[in-house]
This record gives sequence, structure tokens and C-alpha cells, in this order.
Amino acid sequence: MANGVSLGQPQVFQCPNCREFINTTMTHCSYCGVSVDAHAAHTAAQNQQVVASACHDANYAKILARAFAAFYFISWIPVLGGFASLGWVALLFIVPILLVRWWVKYSKLQTADADYEKAKRETIIAAIIWAAVMVVWFILSVLLQIVLLFMER
Repeated sequence: MANGVSLGQPQVFQCPNCREFINTTMTHCSYCGVSVDAHAAHTAAQNQQVVASACHDANYAKILARAFAAFYFISWIPVLGGFASLGWVALLFIVPILLVRWWVKYSKLQTADADYEKAKRETIIAAIIWAAVMVVWFILSVLLQIVLLFMER
């Protein structure tokens, strides 16, 4: 068992010639007919698996960043706000941890895969969403304190 995948199981990778997906059991590409080296095929399949994990993790971080924003804005609604605040506080810490983890784990990945570039963009979007909510939270907190200060007078 290597990287969580049994070596006996066929894996997919992109043909180095035509970029179509084929599996590691093939000796020739069924699309372009180029000969496939077994060792290179397994290496490419493992790389493809890492790219797929990077895409999945980036998408997950972006979904949680959107949930973070939604929970924050729902937290201002009476009755629902208490429950949403719990989600907001949890995601306040979870989203940046996931983003740092993604960049530590996948930033040095060498691939020409367009999905990997999309995953990078998704992590940046997730970071922007998280940062924007933090700025809104800070500004609204300051404004709320000012309003409360004037109401006490």
C-alpha cells in the first residue's frame, strides 16, 4: 500500500502525448497509440492523485469560507443568530488552518494540470472571503461600540 492506494489497482493518468486519461494497465494509449512506460505511468498516476487531492482540499476550503461568511451574516438575525455564531466562531479558526495546510502541503507541487491552477485560485478566493468577513466584523464591531457608547449618554 503506497499513499493509501493499492499498487495492484489500476490508476488513471494523462497520456504524455495526447493528454487523454488512460489507466496504468495499458501498454499503449488507446487514443494516440503511443507506447506507455509502466514506471512512468505509475509515477504520473500518483501525481494525478495528488493533484486530485489538492483540488478537493481547495474546493472544501472555499466552501467553508463561504459558510463562514453566511454564518456571520446569519448571526445578526435574532433567534438564528445564536446557532450561526457557533458556526462562525468555529470557522474563524478552521478556514485559515485549512488554507495554511493546503499551501504547506501542495504549493511545491510541479504540474501543468489546469485543475491544480484552479485549485490555487480557489484557495486565494477562500482567503479573500475570510479576510473580507474579518474586515466587516471589525468595522461593524467598532460601529456597534460607538453606537452603544452614545446610547449610554
